[in-house]
Amino acid sequence: MKIHSTILSQRSGGSSTKRKIDSDMLAEYTLRMLREAQTVDEQGVTHKIKKKAYLAYKSVLNVTFQYALAKDIITANPLLKLKNKAFYKECDCSKPVSDEKILSDEEIESVEACIRARMRAKRYNGYFINGYAILFSIKTGVRVAEIPALKWSDIKENCIHIHAQQLSHYHKGGTEYYLAGWTKDERGESKGGRKFPLTCEIRALLDELRELQAQKGIKSDYIFCNVDGEWIKTDAYISCLHRLLASMSYDVTNNHAFRMSLNSNVLDAKLHLPAAKRAELLGHSVETNLKYYTYAEKQDMDDLVELFDSAAPKPAKTQEVAPGSHQNLIKFDKNRSLKSSKFKAST
Repeated sequence: MKIHSTILSQRSGGSSTKRKIDSDMLAEYTLRMLREAQTVDEQGVTHKIKKKAYLAYKSVLNVTFQYALAKDIITANPLLKLKNKAFYKECDCSKPVSDEKILSDEEIESVEACIRARMRAKRYNGYFINGYAILFSIKTGVRVAEIPALKWSDIKENCIHIHAQQLSHYHKGGTEYYLAGWTKDERGESKGGRKFPLTCEIRALLDELRELQAQKGIKSDYIFCNVDGEWIKTDAYISCLHRLLASMSYDVTNNHAFRMSLNSNVLDAKLHLPAAKRAELLGHSVETNLKYYTYAEKQDMDDLVELFDSAAPKPAKTQEVAPGSHQNLIKFDKNRSLKSSKFKAST
């Protein structure tokens, strides 16, 4: 959603005058903008601006007005009087459906191909570490905060031990990142973490990264580290992933989609693992897995057509009939007459 520029001041005849923006003007402008942004498709269905986009618009405006307030350009923030409830009527407040939360196998393959292409870009100098982190996340369904915390020592003979996460807190000097020895579901107390199978694909990916780091002389205890050996930051990973998926015109641009896609498309649809095992591998409760992570496998229309056709009963073979023949006539034996029929008309 584009935000139209608002003129705060204008010059006329050498003198400057300020145009006051009050809450009523802002409300009128916002409503008009939301309505003008609506579109109608070929079926006559009206598509409104997403609620999330509207809130992003308000967030940008709020930063602008807060700056103007700090610089004494305005005396009050008119945005504070705008109540969201009135504007939500002009927004799409529907909850995302399953195909807006997960990615199909084909979409996942496109993401992987895009990352491989970017690895050859000069800007990364042959070391697109966030790209490797994304590939790893696709295969394992790890949480964002768990990616930077993984160490080479966490890679066991046949599994990956996930037991820590990168957290941060803000202070005047900036953002400080630290290692927490527990995962999100353990709620501040380590209970041993969880294990994820070290498949051939994951092992090959990690071996490739290890060899690349050795070639570049990168030494670190952390698997996903920058060229100086320092662990990557969650903010940088999230930003990189968002830009990548947005550039591919995907509606879903968060790491959480990989967790749900792995659960629905692989653990459930392909491996047919019970909910308890899926929950164990992803690190949450069975209830959470069933309620928020398990969706029907996302398939394109060609797949569905093939699925329906394969399940439909095959039509019975019919004899060819000459054009103009009477197909609905019933043939009786020649020696059978109306008098001998048991269906005699009553007298």
